[in-house]
Amino acid sequence: MKRTMITLAALLAAAGIAQAQTSTTPSSPSTPASPSATTPASPGSTTTTTPGAGSSAGAMTQTSAKTKIEASGYSNVKDLKQDASGQWTAHATKAGKQLAVMVDSTGNVKEAQQ
Repeated sequence: MKRTMITLAALLAAAGIAQAQTSTTPSSPSTPASPSATTPASPGSTTTTTPGAGSSAGAMTQTSAKTKIEASGYSNVKDLKQDASGQWTAHATKAGKQLAVMVDSTGNVKEAQQ
């Protein structure tokens, strides 16, 4: 009986460890929360305002745009820029080919016309 209880406890512990390692949540949020207007910036931090970002809650940061591109199977993301409408454009590699890609204001990644 004691051996059975020890074996059961070990199996439950192993299952808990395995569950903790197989998280389906992204490691970084796709739309990070912006600091409130009353929260002062920390010393040494910089804030960059990008065209088209305005103060909309859905504005995508450069980091989240790059993350979305990489999550869509692209690598080596370069020249990431945002236009006035809030779309991000970049050059990235997929299947060994250098392509122009874009991320629209809703977060959809598409190949762009060059």
